[in-house]
Amino acid sequence: RHGIELPLEKTIGKITLYNYYTFMDTKINGGGDIPQVPDHKFTVGAKRNIFTADVFAQVNYVGERTFINDFLTSRKQKAYKTVDIGLTKQIKQVSMTLGIDNILDQDYEDIGVLVGDTEYFYPNPGRTFYSDPTPDRGRGIRYRPLVCRDTERQDRSGHRGAARSGFPEVSSRS
Repeated sequence: RHGIELPLEKTIGKITLYNYYTFMDTKINGGGDIPQVPDHKFTVGAKRNIFTADVFAQVNYVGERTFINDFLTSRKQKAYKTVDIGLTKQIKQVSMTLGIDNILDQDYEDIGVLVGDTEYFYPNPGRTFYSDPTPDRGRGIRYRPLVCRDTERQDRSGHRGAARSGFPEVSSRS
C-alpha cells in the first residue's frame, strides 16, 4: 500500500489550529481493496492554553472502506465523523489528558462483515469519557455510560434495532 500523511499546524495568537490528513491507496494487486482501511482520514482541530492547561476540540473523519472480510468487491462501509473535546495539563513529567470522545454521541460502525448479501456491523461506543496520563492515549481510564433505552432507533440505512447504549450489539442490513 502507498499513501501520504500531511500534518499541518498554525498558531494564530493564542490559538493553535491543526489538521492531520492521510490518503491511502488501498488497492491490492489482483483486485479489491485492503479491508477496513479508508482512502481518506483526517482530523481538524484547535487548541488554546487556558490557565496552564491546553483545551482542545477536534472533528475526526474516516472515509468509506471495504468490509473486514471483503477482498474482491467494491462494497463499502459508510464514512463517519466524530467530535472530541478535552484538556491536557502537564504535571511534572506527566502529561494528563481528560476528554470526551464522540461528544455528540453519533451512531457509527467501524467494523463491518459481509455474509452473502447481508452486511453486519459492530457499532462503536457512543460518548466516551477518558483520562489518560500518557501522550499516546494508549493507557488510562475510559468510562462509557451504560444507559439502556427500551426504545428503538433507526440507523442510517433505515434498519431498526434496539438502542442499548453501552452494550455490544450487532445490527444487520440486507
